Amino acid sequence: MQDNMSSRDFIIEAFFLLLRDNKINDISIQSICDKAGVSRVTFYRNFKDKNDIILGYFTKMIKRFLQEMGTRNNNYYDIAYQSFCFLREEKENIKALNKSELSYLYLNVLNEKFSNNFNNNGYGNVMTAYVYAGGLYNLSMWWVLEDDCRTSIDEMIKSFFTTCNFEKAQ
Repeated sequence: MQDNMSSRDFIIEAFFLLLRDNKINDISIQSICDKAGVSRVTFYRNFKDKNDIILGYFTKMIKRFLQEMGTRNNNYYDIAYQSFCFLREEKENIKALNKSELSYLYLNVLNEKFSNNFNNNGYGNVMTAYVYAGGLYNLSMWWVLEDDCRTSIDEMIKSFFTTCNFEKAQ
């Protein structure tokens, strides 16, 4: 594990390493602490339970994503491209979530972010946001789970944009 990581980061990483080989119910808080090299007090200072770790993971990913997007044009293509890059980087964690039947948490994050974005920027209503979020969820889960990220990111974006009637230039 890296030197610049916080206890919170160590816990998230340890949890996902354990989740790759175990179901969530088979992972104890103590095993997470042992793997992360932290005490139970440190665990509970950062998280209330295992589900909170997953929410912390998505929060961390979103923060990283937004930092990365701050250096780009932020058109739909750039946002989609960076999203698929993150999925490819995180595919083992996404697979682990799916194996433990927790991938719906990823869908929840997409639903929340799409609806907030649509509401705040006038792109459409909540129903439209949920349709796009659901489409991206299903396409990205297929890409990670079935395709193992072999299809090019450009092809994935083209498929999503064609289905959603987006133009690459947006």
